[in-house]
Amino acid sequence: MRVAFDEQILLLQRRGGISRYVVELLHELRTNDRGVEVELAARRVVNAHAIERIAGLTAVPGPPAVAPYLALAAATLRRRRASTGVDLVHTTYYLPPFLRDFVGVPKVVTIHDMIPERLGERMWFGNPHMAKRSFYDRAQLVIFNSAATRDDAFAVYGQRDIPYAVTHLGVDASFFTPGPAPAGLPARYLLFVGRRHGYKDFATAFRAFRALAATDRELHLVCVGGAPFGAAEQDTFRRSALAARVHRIAVDDRALAAVYAAAEAFVFPSRYEGFGLPALEAMAAGTPAILARTSSLPEVGGDAAIYVAPGDADAIADAVIALQASPERRAELVAAAQTRAGRFTWAATADATAAAYRLVAR
Repeated sequence: MRVAFDEQILLLQRRGGISRYVVELLHELRTNDRGVEVELAARRVVNAHAIERIAGLTAVPGPPAVAPYLALAAATLRRRRASTGVDLVHTTYYLPPFLRDFVGVPKVVTIHDMIPERLGERMWFGNPHMAKRSFYDRAQLVIFNSAATRDDAFAVYGQRDIPYAVTHLGVDASFFTPGPAPAGLPARYLLFVGRRHGYKDFATAFRAFRALAATDRELHLVCVGGAPFGAAEQDTFRRSALAARVHRIAVDDRALAAVYAAAEAFVFPSRYEGFGLPALEAMAAGTPAILARTSSLPEVGGDAAIYVAPGDADAIADAVIALQASPERRAELVAAAQTRAGRFTWAATADATAAAYRLVAR
């Protein structure tokens, strides 16, 4: 069976959860025999994961500020056709111009989350998921990264008479054996990973930290990823007299595992996740995960994480204090988390995806 992937997300994201999923899936399908041959509709991309992981891909040439946009514009104007013998096309995002590509070949689409539909998440140009509904309606196979996302999609879009599959994401083996922590980290800190806006609910994480910091003067809060702190965030930190104890850093994937491992706890109060890869990464790295009990997070954490009600900063603070008071409980939770995280591999993602392809391949 031959499957073509379009290049949408690899021209949109430099790094990110969706592009990591696509890259790891491509890598697994290419390097292990599952009866699936894959081809990618581009050789030049902007995505760092893809350039690091997939042989033969290079960065889009030209000035970094404009070259990615020019490449994306050119891709949307181009009409793509599948190579002879391609059985399926797996679309990687939801840009409307890509709906017209690969005419006559069965389509596969992955629905990663239903955040715009469930939470009304919008950007200045409208729905950030573009033509997701149209891709869903035209696909011959729909894949979901979690059962929670599947259920939300069925509730919003309805269930069609086509095959569906749930393929959980994976975590790289390197997260289970992190190296030494990068220089400059505080000796003791809570960790928040990812964007901090809207539904990610960084405000709740900060309120929990502020409550803890009032009596624990050695504790810091470290944020990885997302944009640099904005003026409003910095003002909040200053008014709380905590500006010197809240940090934002950017690290590569190899250092990220060590940042997880050195944290006292990973705090993830997000109000909606399509899967929740940072939670899985923290568990693999041996860090207790404190998660909001919502959407897919219990599906990922199982009984190996601590859950709080969405928005409950006091419960997060209480959970951290309980972990500090009981090294035995912390050790039990870490062992359970690493065991559970070991079940989520990119190989398993690729196995489930290849099985789903066979449901519709010509």
